[in-house]
Amino acid sequence: MIEATYYKATMTILAHDTKSHYRPDIDGLRAIAVLAVVLFHIDASLLPGGFAGVDIFFVISGFLITGNIIKDAGSAQGFSWSEFYRRRALRILPVLFVVLLATLLVGHFILLPEDLSTLSYSSLAALFSAANVYFTYFLDTSYFAEDSNLQPLLHLWSLGVEEQFYLFWPIILVALLTRFARRRLLSVTLLLTLASFVLAEILIPRAPMFAYYMLPARAGELLLGALLAIWLSRGHAVMASWTRLLLGLAGACLIALSLGWITEDMGFPGVNALPSTLGAALLIWAGSGRVMGVSQVLALRPLVLVGLISYSLYLWHWPVLAFYRYVYGVVEPLAGVLLFGLMLLLSVASYWWVEKPCRRLRWDFPRVMMRIVGFNTAALSVLCGVILLSGGLGLYSFDAQFRADLKRLSPAPAAYAYPYVCQRSRLSETDLQNRACIINSEREPSVLLWGDSNAAHYVGMLGAFAEVSGFAFRNAVHSSCPPLLKGAASTQKPERLEKCLASIELVRQHLSDYSTVILGAAWAVHARRSDRFFEDFKATVDELVDQGKQVIVLAQVPNFRGMDRKCSQKALKLAMLECGETETESSGVARNNVRMFELMAGRDDVQFFDPRTQLCPRGQCSAYLDGHLVYFDASHLSMEGSWIIGRRIVRGQGVPDVFARLGEGISEMGASPLEQALLERGETAAFR
Repeated sequence: MIEATYYKATMTILAHDTKSHYRPDIDGLRAIAVLAVVLFHIDASLLPGGFAGVDIFFVISGFLITGNIIKDAGSAQGFSWSEFYRRRALRILPVLFVVLLATLLVGHFILLPEDLSTLSYSSLAALFSAANVYFTYFLDTSYFAEDSNLQPLLHLWSLGVEEQFYLFWPIILVALLTRFARRRLLSVTLLLTLASFVLAEILIPRAPMFAYYMLPARAGELLLGALLAIWLSRGHAVMASWTRLLLGLAGACLIALSLGWITEDMGFPGVNALPSTLGAALLIWAGSGRVMGVSQVLALRPLVLVGLISYSLYLWHWPVLAFYRYVYGVVEPLAGVLLFGLMLLLSVASYWWVEKPCRRLRWDFPRVMMRIVGFNTAALSVLCGVILLSGGLGLYSFDAQFRADLKRLSPAPAAYAYPYVCQRSRLSETDLQNRACIINSEREPSVLLWGDSNAAHYVGMLGAFAEVSGFAFRNAVHSSCPPLLKGAASTQKPERLEKCLASIELVRQHLSDYSTVILGAAWAVHARRSDRFFEDFKATVDELVDQGKQVIVLAQVPNFRGMDRKCSQKALKLAMLECGETETESSGVARNNVRMFELMAGRDDVQFFDPRTQLCPRGQCSAYLDGHLVYFDASHLSMEGSWIIGRRIVRGQGVPDVFARLGEGISEMGASPLEQALLERGETAAFR
């Protein structure tokens, strides 16, 4: 009885769902978190670390949930599992069901079948609190995968983390709140928090997807809030005014540092999640007594109003952006403003008409589980099942013309899909001996094409030169990894580093087999990641020349913002789409090509070749040639397009001199066109 009275008294300092302990500053903090996330997703340059707003949400959730459980456990009635999950269901699920239904309905009339099927799978995962599991193990993250920004429900990974936390943490917490374990509550929670952050740091270079999306690596952020709730439950809320001011300022500075400085490619969560999470905890702590300083700012009415709709705003913002990007590509500034307005309208509507009325329901646990959870889960599951059974066609499965046009307008595959293009995430000894990787010869040639996927997409163009001039070449390509003999590590993300360096070392061991090395890569991308890129590139070229080799550097093709290879297919549903020569070129590639050319200028042992004249007649660049799409995505030629460009160059000006000099005689591939001969040989070659 004494313990119960103690907990009743001390827990009055904690914020929770009831109005008697309402904390407007926490709603203000929610507003900061959701606005950071929304701005980042509209345009990452607006707030580079805005994604950390999700981590602020985690801290708030851990604090409130833990505080409520401790309060209930210390009450005369005790903690009720049914009441806890009844409140959680009414708080989270009604708006989620509405957003899932709206997303599926809109997706049916916008998305292509394969994308609608993917949406259905992710919807099912979200229904069963496993969106983070789905995106960890089933989201395509390969080099040529669709942009994850086009996944309408990708943001629900964070909801999956929270829902799983609500399953496991209450069990641990209630167990520790027993008479004999309560004194260990703080130390056990601290150990679990530290373990989660350490695990995340270990996993980032080894399993970055697991580290980012899964509960074990994210639990520490929620547990930081739990630690604060436990600490305050012991009567540590009473502080001097100057202490509150310092805590609030420190918290605000840490959050500002996180949102403005930390970026996605720095490795996240782990240590880099500490500024935002510690900052959030300090701000909550600073406002746990009398509201003052930064807490007063957070409690301002405009921020509180945004905080009240923050859950709805978070749920709506991503599908709105994903559908817009799916249809129109890049979100321009004016579009971003209008989309933000639409998000607010949807959020206010769902807050007043769905979220708020459902939270006020006084239905008991069985009624909530049956009428809200069970019925809506079953209905949405059936809808997803129907979509999947139709192959993603839905109602369009009854339209034979639509199905025929969809097949006819299928885009050309990426370069790596062809058996004679040897692009790997990590090259092996087999790849450097594989006959299928040789173009225009049965014997090992003296020419090597080496680089990343921007070298791979040139295989067709070089093949067109080879079938006329008679030279042969091997291609050895490692995805996302530049052909640098030194300095490549600084261009790589942690998860790609080992494979990249191993591939480079393997090629180094075979360089003595070739007298000519052709280098191709996404030079501008690698240059952005490394301050020493041009010095390292020049050192690589010098080393190859010192070995007596002729070096040919291939320029990077123009990149196009918003280029969509599926545009013609999408136009079958979206008649307003105009597919053609309307792409906007990214200027950084052209500037980088000029610098690369200047770096090689005046050297007889190094040649620079740029097919830009074919793609940019009269200075106007396009992903289309004569109305035919020659690109696979915004920065890569399709293999079909690569052959088209090569043969067009040959017809217009003959084989360029730099490649004509590589001629080794008549082709050994037979009388059929080289492209067809390669495909025929590739079908029977040992090729993995």
